Amino acid sequence: MRYYNADFYDLGGQRIYVSRTGYTNELGFELYCEPTIDHKKLWNDLVLSGAQYGMEMSSTRAMTVRRIEGGIRENLVDMDPSVNPFEVGLGRFVDLDKKEFIGRKALLENSCDQLLFGIKTGKAVPEVGMSVLQNGKEVGTITSGTFSPTLDCGIGFVRFKFQDDWKSKKLEVVGTHENIQHAEIVDLPFFDKTKEIPKI
Repeated sequence: MRYYNADFYDLGGQRIYVSRTGYTNELGFELYCEPTIDHKKLWNDLVLSGAQYGMEMSSTRAMTVRRIEGGIRENLVDMDPSVNPFEVGLGRFVDLDKKEFIGRKALLENSCDQLLFGIKTGKAVPEVGMSVLQNGKEVGTITSGTFSPTLDCGIGFVRFKFQDDWKSKKLEVVGTHENIQHAEIVDLPFFDKTKEIPKI
């Protein structure tokens, strides 16, 4: 199945709608089921089929790690109604040349520089709500964080309070016990910039 394709398939004798979209910027598939599907049977069929390929079960924590590594923003976590698409790095999806759409006037009248960036720490994990400091002054807040096994360091998203040339700056994160962690601001995603992984 090619990336971004979807269709109905027979899985263990049941008709399941399968989509190859990969929510976590990973080579992933989503299964959509009618309420009448025997979900327990579907689960057992998948486990049995996958066992021969070394498939392992994981918690949603693994999805969170890949979401953050892949630079995927979560609504009402990393962005909310107080910011616009440009401020969270999603401006490429907005066509301001389009004649009219809801919010166009506001976007044209307001500053739309980016406020949300990636942040890399050492072994410490940036946690939601932690303060990001520049010369001892709070300039941003962590919105998502995790430890990246791929990069072997703590990573997360930081939303700044004002626009600046944040990328590549060395800042500090205040930990839960007031300990200071050095951090670097980076562009998103953290790796696989051309998003080749989901297309394999």
